[in-house]
Amino acid sequence: MVVDETAVLPGRGAWVHPRIECVEKAQTRKAFGRALRIKTALDTSSVLAFLERQATHPSIRRHSVSKEQAETYIVTN
Repeated sequence: MVVDETAVLPGRGAWVHPRIECVEKAQTRKAFGRALRIKTALDTSSVLAFLERQATHPSIRRHSVSKEQAETYIVTN
């Protein structure tokens, strides 16, 4: 899985709030697998690493989206 900040990568995607606890909860609930239509376990380490970098470097650019989606990123497989 990779973070697609601009929402332009090809493939199936899933929205998730940019908080580590939200990614962990989605992983526990197997929400990524359902959203991406995958039955195997998914590696979320790159998504978690991105969120950790974002937390320590707030200057990382966030993409422009509607107000309802302002706190989310696309995760694609």
